[in-house]
Amino acid sequence: MKGLLVKDSLYLRRQMGRILPVLVILFAVMIFLSLSSPGKKAKSEDLFGLFSFFIVVTALAFSINIPGMDEQAKWDNYARSLPLSVAVIVGSQYLLPVILAGIGTVLEFTAGLAMGTALRDLAIVCGATFGAPLVLCSLTFPLLYKFGVQKASVFIMLIGFLVPVSIGLIQKNGGAVIPDPQLGLLLRLLPVIAAVIVLGSYFLSCHIYAKKDV
Repeated sequence: MKGLLVKDSLYLRRQMGRILPVLVILFAVMIFLSLSSPGKKAKSEDLFGLFSFFIVVTALAFSINIPGMDEQAKWDNYARSLPLSVAVIVGSQYLLPVILAGIGTVLEFTAGLAMGTALRDLAIVCGATFGAPLVLCSLTFPLLYKFGVQKASVFIMLIGFLVPVSIGLIQKNGGAVIPDPQLGLLLRLLPVIAAVIVLGSYFLSCHIYAKKDV
């Protein structure tokens, strides 16, 4: 497992100079638009929300990019010749977004404390920021293993489109879609729901990978 993570870290270091500048520019544009909106003064909560969004997108982009690079390098052909189980090979892919999201969440928590965010609100936001990349990766990894990067890209774009649209619809309705009592229960159940999705996705990916022809 350690060797697989080292391999992924080398991939990330190579791609960081290509992906990270694009994400930083996107983040800077979003901040500029937020600060320059007419009749609206940017609040610290808005900037903190943009920072959380940046962390989620960064962790997701780097995590999904690794399987694509493995496919280009014909990594599966070599991995099958190593004394590694399917659980370990697939598990390293799932562990990477955990590490990236964890690093981002620590940075977010530190920034939130510096901005004076209430601990309860900060805990909820950090929990969502940590869980979102894991759930989104869990939705995409089985597709990548089953169809390959090129064929799965359509499904990935669809997921990337539906998630922000759903969040936007909820925000447009003032969050009234879910009543407050049920919302509190949902927030407490979210870690369990996320864990079920991640574990289910992991076992499904292992099943697909084990039957995959290389």
